[in-house]
Amino acid sequence: MIPRKNSRRDAGFSLCLCFNRTCSENIDESIDIGGDVAGVLMMSSLYSLVAVAESAQKIAAGLNEFLDAVPERSTEITGLISECFAISSALRELSNAIRDPLYYHRFELIREDVSIVGQSLDYTFQDVDRRFGGLRTATYHQVWREMDTHFKNESRNTLVTRLEYYRSFLLRLLHLITGLVLP
Repeated sequence: MIPRKNSRRDAGFSLCLCFNRTCSENIDESIDIGGDVAGVLMMSSLYSLVAVAESAQKIAAGLNEFLDAVPERSTEITGLISECFAISSALRELSNAIRDPLYYHRFELIREDVSIVGQSLDYTFQDVDRRFGGLRTATYHQVWREMDTHFKNESRNTLVTRLEYYRSFLLRLLHLITGLVLP
């Protein structure tokens, strides 16, 4: 785990998660808005945000399969599904705000943070997806236990806590560029 100092003191929040892997995003870097490098970077980030939002939805669908198979953990599983959809929504909202002419000029304020949280989320979702791959040879109970243990060992938190941190951070980034009041 790599700690990262919060460069946005007014956000009152720092994200200290694992983000030392590369993002497996498909970015069309030939798209240029306005002919500047910042425009290309912004468009790359938008594609990344949407791709990670789609991954969140796929993970939610995969977690749904665990509800009947691991009924004693259905409350936690439902919470995970909810967090995945909330993250997907926040990523899409942030992507839309970055594109909005009212806010896109503020993108530079959060560009680095957007990149880091996108890569970190991508890493986390890939990790969950790898655990789902264990269903070919193990039961849902075994995969659930292994996944739960993995995330607790990696970050001393459950997966649902990690996803709550992500969602909170994404909402704070959205607040930084739009000025929207946080709940």
